[in-house]
Amino acid sequence: MEPMIIREWIICLLLLIVTTSSSFEYYYYEEEEDFGGYGGGNHHHSHHHYHQEEEQVAEPDYYADLGISKTATAREIKKKYRMLALELHPDKQKKHDLSVQERFEKVQAAYEVLSNPEKRDAYDDTGLSTFTSRWDWVNALQRRGKQVDSSKGFFKDLDLITQFTPSNLNHFYHHQRDPFIVDFYAPWCSHCLDVAPAIRSVAISLDAENSNIKVGAVNCEQYGDLCGDFNIHSYPTLQIFYVDEDGNRQHDKSASHNPEELMQWIKRTTESKVEIITRHNFNQKVLRSSSLYIISFTAGHWCGPCMRFRTSFKNAAFNMDVDGKVKFGQINCDQDKRFCQEFDVGHYPYLIMYGSGNNKVKEKYIDLNIDHVSNGDILNVIERILPIVISSSSSAVEHNDL
Repeated sequence: MEPMIIREWIICLLLLIVTTSSSFEYYYYEEEEDFGGYGGGNHHHSHHHYHQEEEQVAEPDYYADLGISKTATAREIKKKYRMLALELHPDKQKKHDLSVQERFEKVQAAYEVLSNPEKRDAYDDTGLSTFTSRWDWVNALQRRGKQVDSSKGFFKDLDLITQFTPSNLNHFYHHQRDPFIVDFYAPWCSHCLDVAPAIRSVAISLDAENSNIKVGAVNCEQYGDLCGDFNIHSYPTLQIFYVDEDGNRQHDKSASHNPEELMQWIKRTTESKVEIITRHNFNQKVLRSSSLYIISFTAGHWCGPCMRFRTSFKNAAFNMDVDGKVKFGQINCDQDKRFCQEFDVGHYPYLIMYGSGNNKVKEKYIDLNIDHVSNGDILNVIERILPIVISSSSSAVEHNDL
């Protein structure tokens, strides 16, 4: 290769390296910008270099806004907030003063963060920055001259929430018969911070109800391997662990982080409205009942469709629990195959409806593809068949009366 060509090739390579390095640096700082916040104020972030932004936008000092020290206790924070809120509240002002209104809003924003232990810790560490990755969080700490402390977790001030470690969580999992809830989180996860108040609310509500359901949390920054053992791939992940009617350990993951919806999810998962039916109680519970009965013929854990359908059936029973007018029952055909054969059950799971009243009319629904049924599907099926069964039951009663 000629010297001229070699020199040109080297120059092109150097230009490529410099260009690539610049783009990497730009990408790094774009990633480092933290858009949004949880402080309640209007914090606008530009797309400029992070250090330039840091000089242009001053972060609010919430401790100064409340007039307290950084070592103030939760009680001191609440006391000072109540005093300032009473003094600055718009209803207390004789005339509208924009400066007083702005001061009132600052006090509210400060209290929203400092009254929440998790958000206060995050604010003390990284200000109002929010993160979607650990990388951003670590770099934000380093810019403030702080080290990563993986042991700093949530809910340390609330005894109602158990701090799970590898030893006590494994013990709970293998020996705890009562249901328990676990919040798998990471302290750098902004969404985890937003969900933390809901977890606190659930723990307090369960305690107020004298529930035997325990609430706990795992800091996945500190116990990453433990979270990996439970196949946790995103934060926060809220799971409930319980023992089903067959004595097997089960778990379910919540799709909601709303306190009211979480309480409904817990009750729906742990409080079954499905009665266990056997040949010994079938006549008494089903045939002699004035309620409309929906019976599911199912099998054990070897039957995958049965296991999938069981959750949907359980949810349907919970959602249709109306003054005992519609009842749900389950027959385990593994325990009494001959009894199930009396009903011409050819596959599992299998549904049979019994109309209301003393004269039961049997309505079989066989064509449902139960292998892929969801909670909504089973409710639609039941609601579609319900009028037929009720009509048939009423006709039978009228005929007997004649």
